Amino acid sequence: MNNIEVTGRLTKDPEIKYTATGVVVAKFRLAENIYNKKEGKKDAQFHNVVAFGKVAENIGNTLSKGRKIHVSGSVKHSNYLKDEERRTFTEIAVRTFEYCDSKPDTNTTPKPAA
Repeated sequence: MNNIEVTGRLTKDPEIKYTATGVVVAKFRLAENIYNKKEGKKDAQFHNVVAFGKVAENIGNTLSKGRKIHVSGSVKHSNYLKDEERRTFTEIAVRTFEYCDSKPDTNTTPKPAA
């Protein structure tokens, strides 16, 4: 069974594209805080994430940089050649996601400095 669950914040707005057959694809990176017990501090771990179809459409319409979400999906490994060197790319293929914070209010005006 290939399942992974990660909670983190988007490092930038999702990149939305369409396949030749019209399927929506959303790609983004999540920054996950990991507690480093040995050093007594938090470290960031970054995950490449991809979603397809309706899930990708929802991500594109509702998420932006800094939003905290929880994703469930599977780990996907891809191999490719670059400069005659074999490289591996790992990403999370999202099945579902949940919001972990409230939607930012974009209709508020900044408060004047006191």
